[in-house]
Amino acid sequence: GHARCRLRLQGPGAVPTLQKLFALDFRAPAFGVGEVRLTGAHHLPALLHRTATDAFDVYLHTTYAHDQVESLFDAALEWGVELSVDTN
Repeated sequence: GHARCRLRLQGPGAVPTLQKLFALDFRAPAFGVGEVRLTGAHHLPALLHRTATDAFDVYLHTTYAHDQVESLFDAALEWGVELSVDTN
């Protein structure tokens, strides 16, 4: 199926974390607030939506979300990680 889940990354470590996983230009002129990019990491697709200068919604296929979340956590460790769950 095409079911996806959303992860929200925000804060000063969001861009450096995503840069470790996705081959995208995250500078504001290339990827502005409100823009969306379809990309992937480790052969798994991901849709990134920049919601603010240092905030992104990352949409992942639910089938692979657990592994991708683990990769994001590993990439974010040096900036600190906080997990919160929003069921809305």
